[in-house]
Amino acid sequence: MLTARRETRYSQLESVLGDLYRTLPKEEVGEEEEQVQHVEYRVSQALEALGHCNFDFEEDRSDVFIRPPSLGRLPVAGEATAILTGARSSKTIPLLASKCQEIAPEELRPSVEKSSEELSFIPIRVEIQSRTEDHLGQLADETGITYHSEPPALQIADSLGTTDEYLQSLPEPKTGEPKNWEGRREYFPEIFRFRKKKSEEDGLRLVRYRDPHTGQPRFFLFRGRKRQEVDREWGRYAVLRETYLRPLVFDRQKMLVAIPEGARLPSLHSRALSMCSGYAPEFIETSQLAIKSRFQTSRPEQFGYHVYRWVDPRVIRTVAQSLDQNILEARIEL
Repeated sequence: MLTARRETRYSQLESVLGDLYRTLPKEEVGEEEEQVQHVEYRVSQALEALGHCNFDFEEDRSDVFIRPPSLGRLPVAGEATAILTGARSSKTIPLLASKCQEIAPEELRPSVEKSSEELSFIPIRVEIQSRTEDHLGQLADETGITYHSEPPALQIADSLGTTDEYLQSLPEPKTGEPKNWEGRREYFPEIFRFRKKKSEEDGLRLVRYRDPHTGQPRFFLFRGRKRQEVDREWGRYAVLRETYLRPLVFDRQKMLVAIPEGARLPSLHSRALSMCSGYAPEFIETSQLAIKSRFQTSRPEQFGYHVYRWVDPRVIRTVAQSLDQNILEARIEL
């Protein structure tokens, strides 16, 4: 449906995902509407992180744009390896498989597997390995699919702006809190959570309100009584950079990155990490994960972490620099 349309409203995407989710056996997924909404959000975030679509959220509308099909190199050593992203039809994978056989059956090796073990309805992961990069380019030419010889993960990471650049792009600040807006919650970085209470600390504060017209949450950074509306994830990291916390956890040996649920990355930063492997980040409950480091940065995230695989050290380093964060080098045990 999404590939055919190439563009749709975010509400329509949510509706489709919700309907698909409700078709699963109830003993697997339960019946709580809140759980359905959570899965809708998680799947949509994974689709964007894997480069299948882009989201455009405006005050009065939210659109989903399906990206054109492409083969992108992974930043891995050894044989040239690329993954398929973007739009695809029922004919795309058979076409790639047949062309691999025609061009170089011993050289081009396609494989398919799940993009995520925990999330249904995400397009399967399609990987093409080749002993030479030339064959990947020929495959792209003969299938009409764009080929990115420079790994997209590195390209995206290099294009990320800084927190200061993002803050400078915001509109002129306004004074005071929005009038007659309810649901006020303030972000407390030491626990990665929004709470009802007001912080007694001076400095930058991130506050969430419920828009009285749309019912949707909106986020504002406050310094003193001046406020500016922000993206939630950028706002969190603007606040986090003024603390001693290190929310970006990197296991260099296993090439894993763990991000707290309450400090999720901005969309392009998440895509840069995901495009290192072509796998969606996996949510691991805190009880099922151990982070071992000589640094004591905060109490563990209450609910869990989003874990990215095969992360190139260059990419996580650039992501951290973009967000003005120090990486927590640690052992991540799953």
